Amino acid sequence: MKNIYVDVERCIKVQLKRIHDERNNLLESPVLISAILLILFKPPYFNEIEVVDNIYNFICVMILLFFLIIAIYLKLTSKIIWLISYYGIIFVSTLYNSGNIMSFLKENIYSFALCLVFAVYGDIALATFLNAFNAVHLYIYINLLTVLAFPGGLYKSEIYTQNWFLGYKNPMIRLLLPIICISFVNSIIKYERITVYNYFILIITIISAFLVKSANGVVTVMIWTFFLILSIFVPRIYRIINEKTVLIFYLLFIAVLFFVKIPNFVFSLLNIVGKKNSFMGRYRLWKIIIKRIKERPLGGYGFLQGDEFVKFSNLRWASHAHNWILNILILGGVILLVAFLYGFFCMSRSLSKYREKSACIIVSITVMCFLVMGIDEAMTNSVFIYPIFILGMDLGKLFDSKCENAKILVSW
Repeated sequence: MKNIYVDVERCIKVQLKRIHDERNNLLESPVLISAILLILFKPPYFNEIEVVDNIYNFICVMILLFFLIIAIYLKLTSKIIWLISYYGIIFVSTLYNSGNIMSFLKENIYSFALCLVFAVYGDIALATFLNAFNAVHLYIYINLLTVLAFPGGLYKSEIYTQNWFLGYKNPMIRLLLPIICISFVNSIIKYERITVYNYFILIITIISAFLVKSANGVVTVMIWTFFLILSIFVPRIYRIINEKTVLIFYLLFIAVLFFVKIPNFVFSLLNIVGKKNSFMGRYRLWKIIIKRIKERPLGGYGFLQGDEFVKFSNLRWASHAHNWILNILILGGVILLVAFLYGFFCMSRSLSKYREKSACIIVSITVMCFLVMGIDEAMTNSVFIYPIFILGMDLGKLFDSKCENAKILVSW
């Protein structure tokens, strides 16, 4: 009888191991990963086609639920708890302020799902995942073709008159920049060097930003390229100038907006370079937003659609905050800002352990550029910002000799 129990137990263990292996083989399939990424990186153009939009949304929900179950099954790690907390705060704030929950879900579901996918694959098959990410490059080529074929815009949306496959001018770069980042990181992991193809993708991005006349996009990519060149020749400088120091200066800028009146000579200098009117518009918006934030500092106002934000700011041209940190304070107040800073410093702490490794430098450069962009942008519709945070948290595993299948990446 005892032998029967032993045989049954052994059989169960064998079957469980087989199921475990089959699950891992399925999850680590490059074809499956590529398909998931192509769905979650939904081009804004597909929002305008109702049938395609509904199909993408349904599949996205299925992916989200599946990977949420996988994440909980593997282990409810601190990064998963952070993700749930961050998006949960926005959800609760929106609910408390009687906001449009469906609009919130549609706006954030792709970002949340993509974060979960990054988090899960960061634990089980990060290198395979990054390599499969090349499938998303297809969208970059299609976007460039639409820009060349329709210089006046592929379609009109409710807010903008000139939109292409990857959306409007400035929001486009928020989608393209993380793709560049992951393309470079993948090549460093796979080939231990930056390849010609990486520079080709970078050039396509610059051309796309230039053709759609996105000053923000061109400047952002040029800053990214400058930081890249600097990292090749002076990699140690990133021990001083990195995402953490840029964030500190950013927060100081926000503190100045809250508590200090900008001197008149600053406006005089801006007038000389022809930027006074542009800055005055932003400055007026920021002051209105700060006044509203002070009315509800703790929990904010929740998610606001473009037309709702126009009423919120009482400015017809302002459909968002035009500032990343101020937008966070609107979404969830100080509570959400604390959650954001926690995730940011978890990522930064992970990167700082391997500060001179080229892959970590690439991620750091990308985050710095997002912060620079964030001074004048709300980072709405940016599904790749927080997944880059997750990538930064997990990248160190590839350097850790204690980690199974670890790979030491070269410095420049």
